[in-house]
Amino acid sequence: MRFARLAALPDTADELRSIARSLGASNDNVYLGEKATEGKVKSLDLSSTKVLAFATHGLVAGELRGYAEPGLVLSPPSAASSTDDGVLTASEVAQLKLVPGPGDLECVQYGSR
Repeated sequence: MRFARLAALPDTADELRSIARSLGASNDNVYLGEKATEGKVKSLDLSSTKVLAFATHGLVAGELRGYAEPGLVLSPPSAASSTDDGVLTASEVAQLKLVPGPGDLECVQYGSR
């Protein structure tokens, strides 16, 4: 698997649960592990979501073969497709129907050039 070289991020689950708790959100709104997929993000109605938090690996443009833009690495699907390959790219994020407002993105990127 092409993402196998990425280290596990065990503290991200606690981090996301803590964010949800501090905002009064239910853990039902926290997607971890196999539930944290690109397909899931794209399928959610985010039009009234005020906070969207990702705690994952980030890719810089060109870091991974076939990706010319930056992206977030999510849990890979069992079979990749054109709509869910495990990487939520910047242009895909731009297509999400999000509430305008401030944002915060925390991701891990090792060995940036």
